[in-house]
Amino acid sequence: MSKYPSKITYSLLPLLSALLLAISWLYYDLLVFIALLPLFYFLKKCANKSEKSIVVFSMLYLTYILFNAISSFWIVNANTNGFLGIVVLNSVVLALPWIIYWFYLKSRNSKYSFLVLILSWLSVEFLHNKWDLGFPMYSLGNFLNDTIEIIQFYEFTGLRGGTLLILITNYVIFLGLTSYKQYKAYIISFTLILLSLFSWSIYRFQSYEEKENPISVAVLHTFADVYTFKYNLSDTQLLKFYLESLKKMPGNIDLFILPETAFPNMRWVEDLHINSTLSNLNSWLLENDIASVISGSILNELYYGESSDPAGTKYIENTNQFYYTYNSSFLLNAKNNLLRYRHKKYLVPFEETIPFSSKLSFLQELIPSLGNFKFAYKETNSNVFEFKSGKYIGNLICFESLFFDLYREMSNKGVGLFSIILNEGWYYNTNLTGAKSFHKIAKIKAIEFRKPILRSSNQGISSTINQRGQVINLTSTNKNNLLLDNVNYNTKATFYSIFGDFLGLVSLILLPLILVKTKKIKTL
Repeated sequence: MSKYPSKITYSLLPLLSALLLAISWLYYDLLVFIALLPLFYFLKKCANKSEKSIVVFSMLYLTYILFNAISSFWIVNANTNGFLGIVVLNSVVLALPWIIYWFYLKSRNSKYSFLVLILSWLSVEFLHNKWDLGFPMYSLGNFLNDTIEIIQFYEFTGLRGGTLLILITNYVIFLGLTSYKQYKAYIISFTLILLSLFSWSIYRFQSYEEKENPISVAVLHTFADVYTFKYNLSDTQLLKFYLESLKKMPGNIDLFILPETAFPNMRWVEDLHINSTLSNLNSWLLENDIASVISGSILNELYYGESSDPAGTKYIENTNQFYYTYNSSFLLNAKNNLLRYRHKKYLVPFEETIPFSSKLSFLQELIPSLGNFKFAYKETNSNVFEFKSGKYIGNLICFESLFFDLYREMSNKGVGLFSIILNEGWYYNTNLTGAKSFHKIAKIKAIEFRKPILRSSNQGISSTINQRGQVINLTSTNKNNLLLDNVNYNTKATFYSIFGDFLGLVSLILLPLILVKTKKIKTL
């Protein structure tokens, strides 16, 4: 009889990890340093009891289903299918390192087991940035987003360094609680290393000085309800709505930022040079002594290829013409009468696009609500904007702000700051939980690349962030608001920007080598 309560107790351990991870993400980031302890206990118990793998897999999967459901509940307001996709599919990805670790632990139980977990985890996070179902928000290193003083080393390692640190800390605490005498020397050594790293990071945070190179910026925060207001107005009416809410501008502003899809009806790329909204906006910029504006828009572009059914296009009724629809941003330089635009590269799976559309396009017919907007991706895509003579900015559109590769690509093209434009009204009535989640990531990216970040949101959180990851100015009001600031332009590349996600790449190379090597040792 006594074995059943015991089994129930240790079976609940993974669910405790799920709750600790969710609390860490939503409220208290430092809790992540102990959040994985219940899982280590659970897997040790399972190994000792020779538990069936199907039971272990089910519990690991359930752990991350619970975590994703709690941490991502806000997505329901935007798209139920998107929420289910995150919960069902992302949970598989997040559980995968543990599954690899369990197989290794069960079949070999060697001294390399924890190394295999580390390499698996870093490899999976690395690859999760590289495919159509990528959703890297919950990479473990992203959890340390409030206590930014201790993650200043991210300029060298990126968030993958945080993932490594969290994994080792959890495991060392686990060893300290279960086998302290056996691993005493290792535990003490790691504790000293951890304290040294945190001390250096805090010192770096306090002593880091931005080189004076001020850019005057104006970031517009808007409150245009996406369900009842925004998409019922013309672009001309929306421009009036935005500008009427502003007090007299101070003038001599280098850069003015508006949110994602601020102008959803700009229509054809081919006609932008005669677009009346852009003409009116250009005149306003000149009147208020503003050099450049960056804004979100939805643009269409005709397809001129020869395919009878080109992927990612829409069909114009009663014609033989297809066209692309893009979630775009544009830069308008009033003084030089210069217009540039780029299209969103990373699209939201199941909402903006159908993942692996060439293979899974049939899902659109089976579940019409999938890929409501069906935005297209363009291979040839300008990624940086010259907003002032010799000065460049990288602009990211909402979901794109989760992906390291795009920041690095822009940084290596010589940008000195980033802007992120968002339309967060789709999940507004969730106490800004979704907006807060995206805002956490922006602080980390500012540290990784040592560049200021300007965030302009509709119905979410707008802010300016400095090179240390500190929020300088922030608003989340339910009315239009303007943030005026000076940020320091910085083109100097960080170690992380130059060498990229080396921890993830090296792990991906080493993992199969370790598996093969230990297999050979086992069979000797």
